Amino acid sequence: CDRLRAQVFCERLVAEAAGQRVRLAHGGSIEYTLSAGFAWRSDRPAAASPGRLAELVERADRALYAAKAAGRNRALAG
Repeated sequence: CDRLRAQVFCERLVAEAAGQRVRLAHGGSIEYTLSAGFAWRSDRPAAASPGRLAELVERADRALYAAKAAGRNRALAG
């Protein structure tokens, strides 16, 4: 299922980011978090129309903001 693959991919990204630190040029480091929103579409040709793609991006964007609101290191479907 495309939705399941997208979810697994996003959750793996979030898990990889959790606890990672980025070294800064001045010698310090910071820890970061990752929030992900995703959406999926069917492989039907009609699903690739510009209106459908805009809807897909909008769903992913809403899911991203929902993930951010739910807390750190989240991946949510839209």
